[in-house]
Amino acid sequence: MDATEPTEDERVGFYVRRTMASRGPVKAAEVKGYYPPNYARYKGHTDRIHNIMEDLVEEGEVARFEVPDGKKPYYCLSEDAERLVDLEEGSVAGKAHLLNPFDNSIWDRKRVYNLFGFNAKLEAYTPAKDRKYGYYTLPILYGDRLVGRIVPKMDRKKGVLIVQSTWHEPWFNPDESYWAAFSATMESFATFNGAEKIEFLEKKPRVG
Repeated sequence: MDATEPTEDERVGFYVRRTMASRGPVKAAEVKGYYPPNYARYKGHTDRIHNIMEDLVEEGEVARFEVPDGKKPYYCLSEDAERLVDLEEGSVAGKAHLLNPFDNSIWDRKRVYNLFGFNAKLEAYTPAKDRKYGYYTLPILYGDRLVGRIVPKMDRKKGVLIVQSTWHEPWFNPDESYWAAFSATMESFATFNGAEKIEFLEKKPRVG
């Protein structure tokens, strides 16, 4: 085992690789906050991180690409680059998923908004009177877009998954394919939680 102390660039390169492995595509500035104990150490060192990312691109470990936010480039591990092409070509079309608000893909609210235009704020820490959606929400990923959220609650004594409300983004127009995918996802989610029944407290989704 090599116990040689790494150089600063090797140390930062390690964090860069781990961040991309966990979060997928990232900008240089998004690496700094992923490992909280090191945030203060690398605060203001975006240029160093960016340069190391560029070195990894030249070495073939990392791929660089642009997204429509029109600002800084994003980077991902080369092994994930083909998956991005598949996404662009519609490999996830017609599929729906519920996302845990603490998942690596969703917890950085600013990043999610920049990429998807979606407010992923978890309101569990917001006073009840100031909440828009509810105490605990699960974003709905349909295809490659975040199209809404549900506010679930599990009644374990009765074995019922209660959906207090469903929200869709103002731009989203759900069709039959969406409802079929959403229903299948809800059935799977209910089974995972040991529910024998799903109860929607509101007949129609809200918009907002």
